[in-house]
Amino acid sequence: MKLNIGSSRFGVRSTGAMFCALLLIIGGLGPGCKRVTGERVVNQAPLVWFANVPPENQRFSTNPLVHWVGLDRDGQVVSYRYRIIRQTTMLAVLGRDSLNIADTTGAADAYIAVLLNSTPDSVWTYLHVNPQEGNPQTGVIIPLVAELKDPVRIYVPQYVFVQAIDNEGLGSNVAFRRFERNNNPPLTRIYGFDSATTPFIDAVAPGGVATGIRMLWLGSDIQDYPTDAPPFEFQWRLYGPYDSATFSNLEKNFRKVVFVTND
Repeated sequence: MKLNIGSSRFGVRSTGAMFCALLLIIGGLGPGCKRVTGERVVNQAPLVWFANVPPENQRFSTNPLVHWVGLDRDGQVVSYRYRIIRQTTMLAVLGRDSLNIADTTGAADAYIAVLLNSTPDSVWTYLHVNPQEGNPQTGVIIPLVAELKDPVRIYVPQYVFVQAIDNEGLGSNVAFRRFERNNNPPLTRIYGFDSATTPFIDAVAPGGVATGIRMLWLGSDIQDYPTDAPPFEFQWRLYGPYDSATFSNLEKNFRKVVFVTND
């Protein structure tokens, strides 16, 4: 029994001594303690760069799927923005008439300074990253342009600029890549119509059973889209009516059968 009491008293004395020592330590550190001063870690800008496909100066006849990569070392990338501009338009902004192919990087760097400092945000296309959707927004079909006056033989050089933005609104470097694009015209075919057997009525008002001429047409663009055709827009015009002599003259002078080669 005495042993238990002695042990209990020893435990009380030990606890009390430890508490006093702790108070002495806190009291000793208190007067000499200094407040931590300085700036917190500054937010680092994210990084962005193009993936290895498609390569620089690649030529296309359709809108390509372009890939890039974004990285933020102290946060996360919450959005990307990209800008597409024709080379001629970019040179006009820089006050230049021509561009040596060896100076494409220098011209692009000069345009980046203009793009970031004196160009409105409306020229950018924004892609917002939603982590819950699982879409990193690092690949998008870029709508390049073609020359409508001579779309097959002329390849239009143009630049794609992309920038990443982190969760604190800080922008990354601006990566760029140069591409060229042309366009091959589609083919249109009328089918399901036979002028010799199809009845029609030149009615004053529409709505009859056989009013007008029923026609079907189909579009294809095998050279640019060998598997799945793009969403076409169609337009049609009706000329006439003509008598047989006038129609024969029109066929002779204005309708010509030609063969369009692949090049």
